[in-house]
Amino acid sequence: MVSAFDDPVVAAVRYLRPYVRRVEGGEPDGKDYDPDELIVIVQDGGGAGEYAYQLSDTRLTFEVRSGDRGLAADTATLVDALIRDWPYRSGGVYYRGALSRPTFSPEADRRIPAYVWTVNLSFRGHSLSV
Repeated sequence: MVSAFDDPVVAAVRYLRPYVRRVEGGEPDGKDYDPDELIVIVQDGGGAGEYAYQLSDTRLTFEVRSGDRGLAADTATLVDALIRDWPYRSGGVYYRGALSRPTFSPEADRRIPAYVWTVNLSFRGHSLSV
C-alpha cells in the first residue's frame, strides 16, 4: 500500500463552491471573465510535501477579485474564515496557519480590487493498493 494525495487546489475549489458563486483553480481565461464579476482564484504555492507517510503539507494562495471593493473585502473575510474552519467541516484537512492575512492588493494590469493571502494546510493521503 502507498499513500496518494489529491490535488489540493481541486479540493479547495470543491470545498468553496457551495459558498461562493465563482471559484477557479488558477487565472481564468480572459474571454471567459468579466473583471467586475466576483471571483475567487485558488493557486498552488508549493509546500513542504509529504511527511509521516500519510500527510502532505501544502501552501495555497487565495485571491478574491471584484469590481466592488466592499464585496471583494467581505468575500475575502468569508473565504478566510471558511478555510480556517475547513478541518471542522471535513476530515483529512488540517489548518496549519497563515503566511499572511487577506491583504488589499489590486490586480496588477487592470487595477481590479483584490485581496490576496496564503495559508498552510495539511492533507491526509489515501491508500492505494498497487
